[in-house]
Amino acid sequence: MERRSNIQRNIYSKRSNSSRSRRAFSFVEIMVAVVLIAIGLLPLFSLFVSTSSDVSNTIDEVLATTYANELIDSIIAHKFSEIPSSVPYAEVPTLAGNPFFTGIIANLTPCAAEFKRFVEISEAATTVQIPAGVSPLIAERYNRIKSFKIVKIKIKYDLSGRARELNMATIVTGA
Repeated sequence: MERRSNIQRNIYSKRSNSSRSRRAFSFVEIMVAVVLIAIGLLPLFSLFVSTSSDVSNTIDEVLATTYANELIDSIIAHKFSEIPSSVPYAEVPTLAGNPFFTGIIANLTPCAAEFKRFVEISEAATTVQIPAGVSPLIAERYNRIKSFKIVKIKIKYDLSGRARELNMATIVTGA
């Protein structure tokens, strides 16, 4: 019997020791842990917010570049003689009455609402000294590059409430 009571005492003492070692976190410890985790995650959330803003800005810049490239490619796909010598700075849809631009405008990708395309074309000339004794074929080529057309494209758009512009230009020669 005595042996049994010793065993029971041992079991009860182990239970009471183990319940003393199983201590829960206090409210203060939990709050400190939550604050430390929040401080650690704050830069991560800030990174997500700035990254999504940067991605949005990049998308708008890529769209503007695409709209400008498409217009330049549509113009320079024509023969030098077909491109008008002078087109004053104007928004592209306003040029719909111009026979040259009527076909181009019909084939352009429609711009998003906040984007506007502008174009200007001018002709310039340079003096080319043709060396003496040059074959007529080379002389004719020199004569073709004497005059060239400058095509300037401007895309205006709104980026996060700020007016932005993208400018592109190219030179078209008759050569």
